[in-house]
Amino acid sequence: MKQIIALLVLMFAAALPARADLVGPPDTFGVGPLGNSATDSVLYEGTSLVTGSTLSIIGFDVPAAGTVTVALTEMSWPDRLAELSFAATTATTTLGQLAQAGTTSIAVSGPMALFAIVHSVAQGALNAGLYSLRITFTPAGITPVPLPPALGLLILAASMLLLAARQKDGTRSISFVAATT
Repeated sequence: MKQIIALLVLMFAAALPARADLVGPPDTFGVGPLGNSATDSVLYEGTSLVTGSTLSIIGFDVPAAGTVTVALTEMSWPDRLAELSFAATTATTTLGQLAQAGTTSIAVSGPMALFAIVHSVAQGALNAGLYSLRITFTPAGITPVPLPPALGLLILAASMLLLAARQKDGTRSISFVAATT
């Protein structure tokens, strides 16, 4: 019995907080591996070197209703950009824009093709600069489900072990039967 109590104390001391991670294949929308958040998918991520003046057009597909989040970051290397702007459009409509580096969110009602348009102008002695663009998608109506805390599961398992040990010392015993079909 002392050994069981020592084992239980050791189990309580070594208990780590529970954490839920999604594992397995790419998300159900087929847009690639999941991003930092449990429900976010990265639609596009890239860093571009600007020399002179550039206009970049990046096409991407939004798989379902939800929110598209755009983060445009100026890297200030080797010099700050003189101009940096962003617009998200369909073939006919502008859905969101940024006049400078920053973040914006765009609500979409369903699957659609979008275009990211980035205009940048370099300056300085090298007439060069860098910017980074990250576009993520969060589906509507999906929230992560947390796992129960590990301590609660540990207490339940320890209680079952104590009950089994107590039953074994008496006349009754607990048997676990697995049903197979």
